[in-house]
Amino acid sequence: MFNEFDTKLTPESNWELKYIHIFKGIYIAPSENDYKKGNKIHLKEENEFSIEEKAQDDVQIYILNIKSSKYHIQIRSNDRIPLEYVIFHANLKDEKDIGRPLTFYPHLSNVESPLEEKRLDENNYRGFINLIIIALILSHLRLMWENYVKYGILLTPRNIVKFLLENDNLIFVSACILIGVFSIITSFILVKASSKSKYDFIFNTLHTLNLTFLLCAPLGFHRYNIINPRK
Repeated sequence: MFNEFDTKLTPESNWELKYIHIFKGIYIAPSENDYKKGNKIHLKEENEFSIEEKAQDDVQIYILNIKSSKYHIQIRSNDRIPLEYVIFHANLKDEKDIGRPLTFYPHLSNVESPLEEKRLDENNYRGFINLIIIALILSHLRLMWENYVKYGILLTPRNIVKFLLENDNLIFVSACILIGVFSIITSFILVKASSKSKYDFIFNTLHTLNLTFLLCAPLGFHRYNIINPRK
């Protein structure tokens, strides 16, 4: 991978346009042909990198300092990202990492694909659940609007009182309220008891039975005509 930068081979020298090859160290050559012919400098030892900001002719520039025991080379750029790109690739050890998207380099870290097997457990599909809930809410809002346009407001104090005065309806509503209160109290007791016990399976089973009773009791009243609200 070749990159073209303004470069100083020493802090006292002038800026010159150089070809820089970056992998397993840094190669600096006057041109691409010189690099291919072997006329190049190889910074293969441990290097110290630092980036400084400077204002030059009212323009913000960034300078990468590369210090080693033999060299102090400076590379200049109008953007910080290419210089971090240089640092990242200079420290690469594996050829398969070449060519990763540039957007990862400012963070100087590899970003694994979410499709890799070892990352499947980390995926969160909560968004699909939220989407389903939003779709249900919107569909019910549409039905509520159509019902309002057709019949107007039905849930008025007068209609509620009239509904409850019907003997069967009052018994049915009272029974449903009692069932709800009973299930809430039962759930509270189970939560308190499970926090002090190690038998989670038993309490999970009791929670399931409690919720099943809460959902199925009103249906059972209606199905077997034990308490059936009047239409």
